[in-house]
Amino acid sequence: MTVERAAPEAVFVAPTELGDRERMRRAHAAAAQQFQVAASGPEVWGWQGRTLGRQTGHCWLRIVSAEVDKAGGRLWEGTAAADTHVPRSVPRPRLRGVLD
Repeated sequence: MTVERAAPEAVFVAPTELGDRERMRRAHAAAAQQFQVAASGPEVWGWQGRTLGRQTGHCWLRIVSAEVDKAGGRLWEGTAAADTHVPRSVPRPRLRGVLD
């Protein structure tokens, strides 16, 4: 018996507003330039279009952007908190740094 796997689907999608998509893309490009890396591969959007990540060589560059009243909390601090509190035995990319 052969089991076929469905093609992976994105959990989250890009923001519906073109202006928001373009703002996030510009912010990601600016971050890549600041860190002197080149983004490649598909865009991976996160929760409600507030995060955008792409591969950069052997690393991953993810940005978070939200309205001032929504900045903070798990979305804002979750990556750094997970890196500190989740045991190293749990596979995940290594957090190389956070710039706020």
